[in-house]
Amino acid sequence: MKKTLVTSTVISFAVVVLNAHAADETKTVKPFFTDLPPEIDGVLDDAVWYEVEARDESVASGFTYRGYVGDELYYALEPTDIAVAYDRDNLYLGVSCYMTNSDDLVSRILIRDAPLWYDDSIEIFIDTFYDHKSAYYFSLNPSNTQMDGVITEEGEVESRNWDGIWYSATSIDRYGWYAEIKIPFRILRFSMKRDVWGLNIVRFHTKTQDQTIWSPVGENLLRVSEYGELTGMSHISKRPTLDVLPYFSADYRSIAKE
Repeated sequence: MKKTLVTSTVISFAVVVLNAHAADETKTVKPFFTDLPPEIDGVLDDAVWYEVEARDESVASGFTYRGYVGDELYYALEPTDIAVAYDRDNLYLGVSCYMTNSDDLVSRILIRDAPLWYDDSIEIFIDTFYDHKSAYYFSLNPSNTQMDGVITEEGEVESRNWDGIWYSATSIDRYGWYAEIKIPFRILRFSMKRDVWGLNIVRFHTKTQDQTIWSPVGENLLRVSEYGELTGMSHISKRPTLDVLPYFSADYRSIAKE
């Protein structure tokens, strides 16, 4: 039987309301440093994921429904856990998207940089300069189709024409779908003087048309200033030359994604 990151997760059918105090706190995840990186095969059975599971600080969880603010935040009925690890050269994410019935999964898009929010998918935003204005994003559906790009000016400008070279694999079982993602630091621009980055993660649930989010930002998914934090990555090696396809032009994405 497939081993997943959190085998004890129980999907609740009751809506749980977060209190206002918790809603105001900045969410934080501290990646686990490893010398034994995972094999990127879409199955969360590597030793590093068991190490991460034992450290709550290294798992992004507690997703809530998008669009609510203050004391009107609701935990997702279908939970999501993102285990985060790194070594000197790469950031690793182990994604668990639990479902009440994985037969409802929708994953039809097979073209890179197509709008994946029409499928079940996960989207990860990383503000590497922690400037609260700009971020890279990396998106994936259960068919392992990738979408990536950059946003600037607090989401006013967005482009899918930035193409970094990163790695991913996915798998599906009756409990949901899973992904392993490897993002080389060499494709990112960032300051070696800062070990705090902005982070947010959004999951799209096709059957219910819901969107759940790790760090609540209200209606605007691209509001970088409201993202949570990725902290403590003090062992990153110095960046070599950027490993990207250099073509860039601005384009527009509806922040509502409807």
